[in-house]
Amino acid sequence: MYRTLSARAVVPVAVAITGFVVICCVLLYASMKKDMIDGAFAQERSLASTVIKSAHYTMLKADREGLANIVANIGSGEGVEHVRIINSAGAVAFSSRKGETALPVERAVADLSAARGGRLFINGEGNEVLAIRVPIPNEDSCSTAACHFHQAAQKELGVLDIGLSTKPLRGNLAVMRNRMLVFCLMILVLTIGGVAALLKRTVFTPVHQLTEFSDGLVAGEPLEIPHHLGGELGRLAKNLKQSSEELKKARQLARHESQAAPGTGADVQR
Repeated sequence: MYRTLSARAVVPVAVAITGFVVICCVLLYASMKKDMIDGAFAQERSLASTVIKSAHYTMLKADREGLANIVANIGSGEGVEHVRIINSAGAVAFSSRKGETALPVERAVADLSAARGGRLFINGEGNEVLAIRVPIPNEDSCSTAACHFHQAAQKELGVLDIGLSTKPLRGNLAVMRNRMLVFCLMILVLTIGGVAALLKRTVFTPVHQLTEFSDGLVAGEPLEIPHHLGGELGRLAKNLKQSSEELKKARQLARHESQAAPGTGADVQR
């Protein structure tokens, strides 16, 4: 398939290096993508905790209007797809989206693949959403408040559901992917170029010189061993020259013996 030594040496090395770099970059990108998604979930949990703490006082005072304003203001933030508070009965008590309040959660929430925890899904508008549900605990101050009817045995008052758009995350992943592609191309060019230059200096050029030297010996030209040849190639050149000289001496000796033999040469002409 490959006629020259250079192609037979460089092409397999280039293919092997390319495959190794591509596999490493794919694994690295998958790992970094997972870390970034996990980081986004952790940030969303922190946001949910902040929302619960911010709404704690209004819930103690049974200030539904104030709690609705908190949910609406947070839901209007950049990149926030929805904010919902789901009560213990399974209905949406407060929502940043109009028309969801008082609806059963099955009708208000498009994705119920995970009751709690993080999830990725496509909402009704076709946007990819990174959502999380965090339980709202029933604290001592809640169960003892005069305006509340929650019993102390009830551990959870409801669930806070927050969904963020994945557009910033996807944008960061796209930038990281493009930079990794450029980095891979640089690594491939430098590595393959370096290997090719090293092979040319240490293998291809000495082999080419040895080939020209052997061709000259076959043609009977008086040649000196190239001084650049060393190691195994140098010994091979010396052996070739010695074999050529011995073969030349043997031919000359055979020619002299043939001329001196009876019935040959001048005797035959008589």
